[in-house]
Amino acid sequence: MTMLISFLGRASADPATGYRRARYRFPDGTEAETAFFGLALREQLQAERLLLLGTPGSMWDVLVEHVAASTAGGANAGLEDARIALLEAAERQAVDASHLERLRPLLEEALGCRCELVLIPYGRTAEEQEAVLDELDEAVRGTGEAVHFDLTHGLRHLAMVGMVAAHLLETFRRGISVEAVWYGAFELRGEDGVVPVLRLDGLVRLQAWIEAWRRFEDDGDYAVFADLIETEGGDAELAEALRRAAYLESVLNLPDARRRLLVVLERLEGQPLPGAGRIFTRRLRERLGWARRDDLYEHQRRLASLHLAKGDYLRAAILLNEAVLTRWMAERGEGDVTRQQDRERARRRMLEEMREARRDAEHEDFRLLEAIRNALAHGSVPDWRRAQALLRSEARLRRELERIGSRLLT
Repeated sequence: MTMLISFLGRASADPATGYRRARYRFPDGTEAETAFFGLALREQLQAERLLLLGTPGSMWDVLVEHVAASTAGGANAGLEDARIALLEAAERQAVDASHLERLRPLLEEALGCRCELVLIPYGRTAEEQEAVLDELDEAVRGTGEAVHFDLTHGLRHLAMVGMVAAHLLETFRRGISVEAVWYGAFELRGEDGVVPVLRLDGLVRLQAWIEAWRRFEDDGDYAVFADLIETEGGDAELAEALRRAAYLESVLNLPDARRRLLVVLERLEGQPLPGAGRIFTRRLRERLGWARRDDLYEHQRRLASLHLAKGDYLRAAILLNEAVLTRWMAERGEGDVTRQQDRERARRRMLEEMREARRDAEHEDFRLLEAIRNALAHGSVPDWRRAQALLRSEARLRRELERIGSRLLT
């Protein structure tokens, strides 16, 4: 089902229609002449459901009279009292839901679709703007619907609320897809008087990319871009490589995660991210550039810092522990840092060296790091009282892991 969400404002450019009559040209070249762009757009889309939002001062009366003129009999008959009541309320800018509900059948008969007339506040304050979003979320109950937004009419600042609402609906209503955001750009009309109809849904997609980038900045999860790439019709292999890299990194298989990221970088060199993601392509290449350097130690240290910053103390402790071992192996040429058997043998030799060299502070820090890691991994209470005390206080645990990392990794 296709649903059109449109706004109704208040204008006095034309005494009969409020809005100025204009000829609108859609992106496919078709044209329609009307004073109410939303009605022409509904016809163009063949939308089965029209959700019209307006304030108590919107020109509901003008809209109803405009539509009533196109139909006779049927729902139009017997509604004279309701129309008069609406006209009087509109003069006082005091239209309420009961006025609209009585006249809804008239609109449905004339337009040939399901109509819902929703009163919203003026959006003067943050609370009123949020109330508009609440009203819209409440009105949109269906699932599996393709939603179109029309931001042409209504109070100008409500168009901004409408853009936020388009993104909010896709977030809250998983079965709903925002197909397009439309705007009849009267101020861009040509010399022939024709008004171009613009699609602004790219801005909704851009907001999705911005949010994905913010999540990536927060937790380093490459997979946040995969769904967007597929939604925009992009490279499916690129999306899968990002998902695979994210999974491998989540299970701390860093060498294989790096290899998947090299595939990502190779594909990004050949083509940008699709749609609104294009403007993030260079930044993503730069952020993943470290994968070109075969340096497991730096990878572990970078991830340890990232997980510590976001409060994932288990992963931070594991990665700090492994980074210390990786550096020790690299400095002494002790086997292959990517082979588990070599790492286990090297771990035993490292601990022996620490004890034999009597490097008490470094040895104790590493023992403490291992105690923290084991306690977090197994959900157990460590025997060491110092470790017990750290695990009782998040602030102390964070500070101690930062200190240990600074001492052992510099």
